[in-house]
Amino acid sequence: MIRNEAAMPVSRFCGLVGIPRRTYCRLQFRERSGKTVEKGPWPAPSMDMVECLLAEYVLEHPTYGYRRIHQLMVADGHVTSQSTVLRAMRKMGAVTGGDQR
Repeated sequence: MIRNEAAMPVSRFCGLVGIPRRTYCRLQFRERSGKTVEKGPWPAPSMDMVECLLAEYVLEHPTYGYRRIHQLMVADGHVTSQSTVLRAMRKMGAVTGGDQR
């Protein structure tokens, strides 16, 4: 290890590398413990709610994009955002034409 070979204190090493000492200690602990970091999938209650409602809108209007579907949902009194509708449509595979990124 570079720090040990140079007999450098942790605080100086972190300053040279440009990371906070706490981050260095956390990474060291993770490396020594041998645990893998598992990320996601996180719960998305808003998207789950939208997915339930979205299926009927997509069936009624298969050519509509996420913006227009969002406006229909808002007009019917559902509270959601355009990005949530887009994510739910992507998950369902219902994104049309120019909405794919």
